[in-house]
Amino acid sequence: MQFERRRSQRIFMRIPGRIYGSRSDKSVIYEEVATDTVSAYGALLNVQETYDTGMHLLFTNLVTEEEIPCRVVSVGENKAGQKQVAIEFTVASPKFWRIHFPPPGEKPLKKSTG
Repeated sequence: MQFERRRSQRIFMRIPGRIYGSRSDKSVIYEEVATDTVSAYGALLNVQETYDTGMHLLFTNLVTEEEIPCRVVSVGENKAGQKQVAIEFTVASPKFWRIHFPPPGEKPLKKSTG
């Protein structure tokens, strides 16, 4: 059995965004999207357009209007058949989502029963 190691935790969070980029045939992609999960290194997006692994894109967080360059690391579908694209930031930006991501392996705080 193989275990997948993650650099940071994933958080289920729907954040509106926009993708801008171009395909190898020079056609432009401009799409309003929403995140499914976010991490310190990227996100899983629900999309309508078709993307190729390795594509370079610009992602805009529509909540903060902050932009970040990224690349497509995987393409697939969720259980409902919705297209999904995993993106990875091409520049380090652990605070892009305005969320604190604990280091891998860190245990959650225990609630005090005082």
